[in-house]
Amino acid sequence: MELFTMKDLSKFDEVLSVNDLVLILKISRPTVVKMLKKQGMPHFRAGNNYLVTKRGFLEYINSSRARNGKK
Repeated sequence: MELFTMKDLSKFDEVLSVNDLVLILKISRPTVVKMLKKQGMPHFRAGNNYLVTKRGFLEYINSSRARNGKK
């Protein structure tokens, strides 16, 4: 079972900001930035902003869950 689906993210834009990820994951901003910088969540930069596509986010979260043995 997937942790998140595209439907779950329907109220968000196609490209997610750090603030969006804080709301979605219910974790702190520094933790989100750590996920982007050190844990390999696919992202790109626009100026000083870290941005993530919905598809990249879903693939990362759902594959991370599978790697960690979660059902």
